[in-house]
Amino acid sequence: MSHKTYESLLLDWDGNLAQTLDIWLDAYQTVLRQYGYQITNEDVCANFTRFTSYSEELGVSKPIEAMMLADQIASKHLPLVELYPDAEEVIKNLYYCGKSLALITSSTARHVVAPLERHKLTQYFGSIVTGDQVERRKPDPESLNKAINALCTSAEVSLVVGDSETDIKAANHAGVDSVLFFPSDHQRFYSLKVLRDLQPTYVIEDLKQLLEIVK
Repeated sequence: MSHKTYESLLLDWDGNLAQTLDIWLDAYQTVLRQYGYQITNEDVCANFTRFTSYSEELGVSKPIEAMMLADQIASKHLPLVELYPDAEEVIKNLYYCGKSLALITSSTARHVVAPLERHKLTQYFGSIVTGDQVERRKPDPESLNKAINALCTSAEVSLVVGDSETDIKAANHAGVDSVLFFPSDHQRFYSLKVLRDLQPTYVIEDLKQLLEIVK
């Protein structure tokens, strides 16, 4: 599939390796109902990455407080999150093939460390960059650049793997090739057309396809 050699992979966590999207959707809906709003899942999903500003637009008087409440609700379930099919196998396969791996996520460390350790994945990542370790989260390229530096590699031989607009935009800003992971279930959360318009280098439906790209 690919004629280019990639030495390092920068992997997103939420909606990419870990099936957290439904956890956050339930948390957002719980909070909105508490504030008296009955919003369809489709509308919440359409504003998935901007819940604070979306809450404010709906009329929530304290949108930051609403986001903090959603965070508290999600925090009860995130440590037990399941991985996407084949995620563990693919990570190990890449690692033992000699690829350098980094985890780049806008989630805070407290949401990521526990499930990473529960699934025994921490050891495979040469760098883990969480949202609370950078000044500017994705789509700003800061986390990508930090991971690339930590892995002692370069943008030219790196590959970003993510599921959302912020991942592909961050890759574009950093000058790094990108893989859009878009399984069929993601149609509820994202528009494939919008994501394709950002021109990711590759689009996959199954994480195993990643092995075809990098080998």
